[in-house]
Amino acid sequence: PLSKFISSDDWKKIEDNLSHLQANNQQQEQIPLEFLHADGSVHTISWLHSKFSSPLEGAVILSVGLDITKQKHDEQQILWMAEHDALTGLFNRNKFTHEFTTVLQQAEQNNQQGALLFLDLDQFQDINVSCGHEIGDQLLKKIANCLIKISQKSNIVSRLGGDEFAIICPNTTNNQASELAESIALHLA
Repeated sequence: PLSKFISSDDWKKIEDNLSHLQANNQQQEQIPLEFLHADGSVHTISWLHSKFSSPLEGAVILSVGLDITKQKHDEQQILWMAEHDALTGLFNRNKFTHEFTTVLQQAEQNNQQGALLFLDLDQFQDINVSCGHEIGDQLLKKIANCLIKISQKSNIVSRLGGDEFAIICPNTTNNQASELAESIALHLA
């Protein structure tokens, strides 16, 4: 039966959806659900249920499912790209600005302090010129990984562009921010 490929929660959604369609004057209902494919992978299926009137049997419901897994994956990829730096995987300037505004508002509301660390790599352009962009990119990735490793999980690490990075440290004292800055300088020296 079809129910073995659909989770019990989603199966309940289908039943509710069909009951709602049957009981109301609506002609169509649409619902996306996850479906377990025969190969074990999970696919997203957009189900369109249409109600037709039949003089012999009353209402008949026709259900058609369209696999939108790739579309959902592409949407998630686009959303990820809108908020992340493609090279390092860190948040980009756009996401940084949003997160900084949010953290700032929360700090003001809760009377908390925090810190913002800004890193600009000196003479980074010289590395790109003398060693090539591939080496420069590798260095940026290593720096990004180092910043993530050193930072607390509550910190927000971003690459603002080029050789500029920022770390938002919510609910952080001046001493904690100084210790983090010293640790970064030590690791990147």
